[in-house]
Amino acid sequence: MKTFKQFFNEATPDIDITATSPGSRPAQLGTVDKDQAKKIANYVGRVSSGGEQDIIDLIDASKFDTSGGDYEKNKYYQVFDYLLYNEKYKINWKAFKQHTVNRFTKNNLQKWFNKPYGEFNLYEDFAGPILSKFVKANVEEFFQELFVINPAIGGTSVGDGEFVLGILGNGIKGQTGDVDVIDGEPIDTIQISGTELTLEVGTSNKIIGGSSREKSYLSLARNIIDSIWAPVLETKDIAFNTEEEKWSYIDTLLQKYPVLEGQNLNWLLELLQEASHDDRYSDVAGEAAGGSDLNRLVGGIVLYDYIVGHGDDIIVSIYHGVTKPPGFNAYDVRYANVNQLGLEGTINLMLQKGWYNFNIDKQATRFTLGT
Repeated sequence: MKTFKQFFNEATPDIDITATSPGSRPAQLGTVDKDQAKKIANYVGRVSSGGEQDIIDLIDASKFDTSGGDYEKNKYYQVFDYLLYNEKYKINWKAFKQHTVNRFTKNNLQKWFNKPYGEFNLYEDFAGPILSKFVKANVEEFFQELFVINPAIGGTSVGDGEFVLGILGNGIKGQTGDVDVIDGEPIDTIQISGTELTLEVGTSNKIIGGSSREKSYLSLARNIIDSIWAPVLETKDIAFNTEEEKWSYIDTLLQKYPVLEGQNLNWLLELLQEASHDDRYSDVAGEAAGGSDLNRLVGGIVLYDYIVGHGDDIIVSIYHGVTKPPGFNAYDVRYANVNQLGLEGTINLMLQKGWYNFNIDKQATRFTLGT
């Protein structure tokens, strides 16, 4: 005996739909073609497996909420529900249910963020293998749509890629950072059993300094670079009488970063002095200069202050949406556990590995994958 769903999957070319009430004759509801039948088959599979509730449960557990708990008004539920309902992705609803049940124990994000710094591809290494278990057609296209789901929450913007990490691995929308990696499953709608790592996620040119989060340090990094390049005993906008005066002033600027306040920064000043002679620093807009030692040094300071001051652990940069850097592929990830590395380790990673490039202008400090 065929199941209800099989009748629609095997429609060639048309199938009639009828309904029968108890004690009544069958009433014809209409006729659908093969493509329409596939949509109905998808809907039947979703309803019979409890897929609607699984979607609600997944979004609820992820803490991506734009409506204060009303899932029907939650934009993440609305967009994700629409994506899953598209027949061309051929969702296996039973496998989807298994994902919603097991993601906190089976897909531990610490597997991908388990070193002081590292690289992997978000689609090929992480999302693709997970999605292919319940997305049975056009998996990469499904991922591309999923990657850019990013409605703002409470007036705060959400970056591309956050939702992917928050619903595929053991992550949830962070209360301070972008994604909190947790140990175990959520206890209720507010508490979690234990945050293991906090990820700050961004695509190319993510702002890490001079943002609305740090308005009081709007041009601090730019001021440091301008002061380093300021002449001695010349009439300029920024000028100093002696080298000693100049570097004393730069030390004062560095002390304005909360994570550096009150520290002996002689070692850092020596590095800045050496970096000031880097011939690659020729473009004040930060393009050609972005990979210079000077920009990477100051950028490393900004990055460390941003991550540690905000209570995060790891900065995650994903290549997406800009000119492709040499040697990188779409959705390549480069991360650094800034909290574990410390200030000196973070700066060494920038200088010795060329980990990130930094664009430091008067409005903000942005970073991209290092080349």
